Amino acid sequence: MADSLTLDEVRGSDLIRMLSLGGRPTCLGDSFAHYGRIFNTLHLLQFISDDGYRR
Repeated sequence: MADSLTLDEVRGSDLIRMLSLGGRPTCLGDSFAHYGRIFNTLHLLQFISDDGYRR
């Protein structure tokens, strides 16, 4: 999907439309949301555990 956006093969609005249906996320859209939360959690854990990083 990122390559499609980078290469202008698909518009961003079309991509958002594919990831949601009637204002609710599709299974694929929901999967992307959960995948993004993994990296957010890892970042927060690194922030909490490293004194130098917190400063």
